[in-house]
Amino acid sequence: LALITKMLRSKSESSLLFRTDEFPLVNVKQRSYYWLVMNGMSVVSNVLVSLSSSRLIAVLAVPVYGEDGIIIGMVPRDYNLDALQLFVRSLSDGHTQVLITDAAGYIAAHSSEPLINKGDLRNIGDNPAVKDALAGNKGSALITISPTEYSGKRKVLASYARNSLMRWAVVSEYPYSIIVREILASTGLAVIIGVLVLALVVAARCCTRSRQRLCFWRRALAA
Repeated sequence: LALITKMLRSKSESSLLFRTDEFPLVNVKQRSYYWLVMNGMSVVSNVLVSLSSSRLIAVLAVPVYGEDGIIIGMVPRDYNLDALQLFVRSLSDGHTQVLITDAAGYIAAHSSEPLINKGDLRNIGDNPAVKDALAGNKGSALITISPTEYSGKRKVLASYARNSLMRWAVVSEYPYSIIVREILASTGLAVIIGVLVLALVVAARCCTRSRQRLCFWRRALAA
């Protein structure tokens, strides 16, 4: 992910004091992570729409302490999620879908679908694989995905896990129909190979029997 901002925020005003890009200084008091950091926590935020650039971002923020040990502000890093989106799309092979959600189920990256719908962040926390991953579980399961305006109802084999640091869900989905097709293709090939092997075995046995009979008659005639 690319670092796009680096700022120091004041505790009294909760406004940006400076930043390293061209975007305006804004007040971040409304952000839930602000209060967590100002109480001494290091935080990785959920997916946010930037107040200054309107880009989708995630914020990594740590508190800043004064000489007396009192928190006087914070230093956050805003990460543009476009880079994560490009990375996830590079993992898709045309059939496999890869998606990442934040801890609240909002899409942070998706290999084939948009992150925002009609100006709102998309939440897919009801996806069975996402729900299980956010609960701290990992594994694979055959699940049915409810239809959306971007795709119809589908059955997929989902593999999922939760990132232990960020508590975000990572899910890959492979269509069940493709799995069945590949199994049938493999089974069909195996059947064909089996029939050919059986035919060769039968032919070899027939040849052996014919040779045995020929030898018998040769010995009989010689006698």
